[in-house]
Amino acid sequence: QISCFSHVSISINRVVAVYTPLTYNIMFSKWNTRMMILFYWILAVTVMTIMLKYVDCSFYLPHGTWFFVFKTNAACQTVQWYE
Repeated sequence: QISCFSHVSISINRVVAVYTPLTYNIMFSKWNTRMMILFYWILAVTVMTIMLKYVDCSFYLPHGTWFFVFKTNAACQTVQWYE
């Protein structure tokens, strides 16, 4: 999750740097950048905690296989990155 959020923020950073260079220093000051990183970490941890603990999308190694899988229910489809 944090990797996806980081890539989005890097993309926004590049767009702002190219299209509005005069406001770049205001939008991406050290304080704003730190707050954005903190927000993304909190958001990512919250989303994954909800999905893995409260929705019960366990990540486990089935007996006789060589790869980890999520539980197969409708709610866990949003956590899976394949299929």
